[in-house]
Amino acid sequence: MTIVLPKKVEQHLPQRILVTDAGGCIGAQAVKLLLAKGYRVVAAERPGVEIPEGPPAQMEIRLGNLADAEYATGLASGVDAILHIAAISDNRRPDGEIAQVNHAATIALYNAARVAGTQKFIYFSSGLLYLIKTRAAHETDHLAAVSSCGFSRILAEEFLLSRQGDGPAVNVLRTGLVYGPCRATFSSLLAIVPELLRKFPRYVPQLTGGPRVNPVHATDAARAAIHLLETDQPHGEIFNIAGAETIASSDIITYVLVETGLRVLPMPIPVTMLDWIMPMVSCAEIIAVADRAVGSIWWAVKRCCRTDRQRYSPIDPELAEILSTGLVLDVSKLLGTGFQFNHERVAPAWRDIYHWFEQQGWLLR
Repeated sequence: MTIVLPKKVEQHLPQRILVTDAGGCIGAQAVKLLLAKGYRVVAAERPGVEIPEGPPAQMEIRLGNLADAEYATGLASGVDAILHIAAISDNRRPDGEIAQVNHAATIALYNAARVAGTQKFIYFSSGLLYLIKTRAAHETDHLAAVSSCGFSRILAEEFLLSRQGDGPAVNVLRTGLVYGPCRATFSSLLAIVPELLRKFPRYVPQLTGGPRVNPVHATDAARAAIHLLETDQPHGEIFNIAGAETIASSDIITYVLVETGLRVLPMPIPVTMLDWIMPMVSCAEIIAVADRAVGSIWWAVKRCCRTDRQRYSPIDPELAEILSTGLVLDVSKLLGTGFQFNHERVAPAWRDIYHWFEQQGWLLR
């Protein structure tokens, strides 16, 4: 295994950074961190999406849709580096739209960056592309596309990694399960679970075991990208971005229940049952049914609590796939560059996220 040692760039640090999906889970944290470090930020996002605020002299907002080739090409104007996070991960969207945003827009953005003289291009891909499922996936493992989203991301990776000496230096980041204070899917769960389960007995059954994941906090994912931006990494290097702690996917639900003050009784899940059930959980038809069911419960709970403040966010198919099939990524290469996690364990980090949702008024009370 090759470890890429850190080498700080003393001069010519990128000063103006483009962040796509600036209102997303990772993008919002990247914008905040870059502003705090003194960078000028160009925040790209779709109209109507909330973006972190910043000083006008330090931050510029460019609204549009990456499916618009002219918009994608114009984003690279005047920037020194790009964190390209935006992508479609929902396979229920039309194949043409997925290909345009995930593949064509990435090519257009990179080509525009080459013309503009951009120094660095960091592309966020997905750890779900790895074919291996029986152990922690390494950056050199084979990829396999089982969906339009995956296929378009592989094509984007192949294009970027083939640009040796022909534009900005490229690093590809393959992320695992990302959690954080802006993950709308989790907020919906947090809001519904307390109100429903308080109607049950004092102890609530909680399944234990299941597929393994090593979740990464959105702040750490953004920090990793900025760390690689600020260190002299060769063109074409690929890095897994995941957490330091490997846990069962059911443990995440346990953390939610514990934070609501409920007591749980562990119930081990038979492995053979999991092998039969879990593939169905990530099926598009099952997700659609679950989405309608959760949405109905959400509406009923809101009526019961007589509030209109909270929002319901549709179930994220990519998130459902990770939790149902498992995804563990080997992060030794990232750690070999000198990067350190701020959130090594999920439970204490989740406690802070829960309180953030509470402060934001997302939880039904």
